[in-house]
Amino acid sequence: MKKQIANVIFTFIVGLMIGFILYEPTMSHWNKFLYNRHKNVSEQVKIISSENFDSLVEEQRELAYLLEKSIRYPLIGEFVRNGADELNSKLFYLSDHPEIEKVKIRVQVIDYRLTNQENIKFFADGGEILEVYIDGKWEPFNDEQLNNE
Repeated sequence: MKKQIANVIFTFIVGLMIGFILYEPTMSHWNKFLYNRHKNVSEQVKIISSENFDSLVEEQRELAYLLEKSIRYPLIGEFVRNGADELNSKLFYLSDHPEIEKVKIRVQVIDYRLTNQENIKFFADGGEILEVYIDGKWEPFNDEQLNNE
């Protein structure tokens, strides 16, 4: 009798462990499905001054922090953080080149619906610098300049 009870308890515990193992990937896939369902991606060209670029990256980092520590939106926070991290490489380049007053950059912007009343927008990637504004005129930008730094 004791052996049967021990077997039932052991089987129950093993079943719970298997359930937890299977539950995690399912929830992850479900969260990604919901994320993709509530997002709208657009490609935009923005002109951003070098001074504003820093505050833009910082705002996106703060948003990522709030979302990552929330119970409901940590996956979205991860996407926001990735966009901020990619933008950061452009920020480093701009800080190393103070002669650049502003940049024309093509970025993917995600408009994500958190609730029926609340949307957030964030840069999904680091974008591509198209032109830089130096000494009162726009000049084409070569990505190799950024990669060589």
